[in-house]
Amino acid sequence: MFKLSKKADYGLIAMKHLAIHRQRHSSSASEIAEEYGISATLMAKVLQKLARQSLVTAKHGSSGGYQIARDPGQISALDVISAIDGPVLISAGNLSGFEFGPGSLNPYEQFKWLSPKDVIDYGVFVFDGHFEIPLASALSHTQKAQNLLAAKQIKEALVEAQAAVALAPEAVQPQMVLGDVLKVMGQPEEARAAYEKALLLAKTIEPEFQVRSIPSIEQSLADK
Repeated sequence: MFKLSKKADYGLIAMKHLAIHRQRHSSSASEIAEEYGISATLMAKVLQKLARQSLVTAKHGSSGGYQIARDPGQISALDVISAIDGPVLISAGNLSGFEFGPGSLNPYEQFKWLSPKDVIDYGVFVFDGHFEIPLASALSHTQKAQNLLAAKQIKEALVEAQAAVALAPEAVQPQMVLGDVLKVMGQPEEARAAYEKALLLAKTIEPEFQVRSIPSIEQSLADK
């Protein structure tokens, strides 16, 4: 899924505004924000990013502000989006799904159907734009929850586990770690519900690959 971030959207608005007014005067972040009814603070941050990429120039002083740095026809929407969100770098191993599994188990599956902007050392693919990668985010929260649980920071672990499940409710690992946290918290029924959901997912989504996780889930269900 490709989706513009709010900052990238603001960047495009700012560039359009500066292109329209390029022959008249510099425009401040607050001026642009007020005209379009958006956050002046966020617009200021966006313009700073555009300036760092030499898409706009900043003028200081009482009549200061920002101006477009070159002819608008030489600046693409992709240039603006990349300046704001930056590129996404994915290793060949992650892209293949070797670690995660096939199909919906691979957080980076969507990138298989996109053409990278560049390839670094034959092993790292560069994609421009802003992408939603909920499963990757969920797995990151899952790992944090496991680390916090091991450190006996239970409340913090619960927050991370709940965030993981919210991002990827149909993934086994977030449900498992949520069950682990709830069990430690003395909530056996809620923990069982999470483990049962994890078991169902393991048996129904790419079961040939997820079969290896079934024994540990069943053991968690059996433990009192």
